[in-house]
Parts: sequence; structure tokens; C-alpha cells
Amino acid sequence: MSGSTPRHAFTVPAKPAEDCQIIVDQVVIDALWEQIPVSQEDSLCWVDDSFEVVARNVYEAIGTPSLDNLLLGWKVFASMAQIINVLA
Repeated sequence: MSGSTPRHAFTVPAKPAEDCQIIVDQVVIDALWEQIPVSQEDSLCWVDDSFEVVARNVYEAIGTPSLDNLLLGWKVFASMAQIINVLA
């Protein structure tokens, strides 16, 4: 569904959507999971280790602002980007 997450589309499909859910045994899921060659942490990593260090240091340098308010995310990013661009 456009504008929706896959999870939402499966759990709360909009009418006239059709439920095409396929039940998969947990044993099968576990077997497939074991075939993934990297950890979940590594697969969800967006940056390399060296940038992670720089970003963490810059985040601390700007005072470790709260990320609870998503509306402020861009402001935090912009503040960090200014410092990172100077370092580069």
C-alpha cells in the first residue's frame, strides 16, 4: 500500500484488500535466520566504524540533544553536518 509500512499493510489492510497471509512454521523461520551471514546489528548498520566514531563525537560536542522529538531531528542533523563538513 502506498504511504504505508509493510507491517501496517499486513496487520491493518485497507478494504478491499485481500488477506494473503501465509503461515510459516517457526522452525523454518529459524533455519532461514541461521543462513544470514551477518549479525542483525551489522546488517542494520548504515555507516562504517570510522564515521560512527566521528558522528558520535560530534553528537556529544553539540551537547547530546534529545532525539525524543522527531521534529527536531533535522535540526540536530544540520548542526552535526556543519561540524563534520569542517572536519572533512
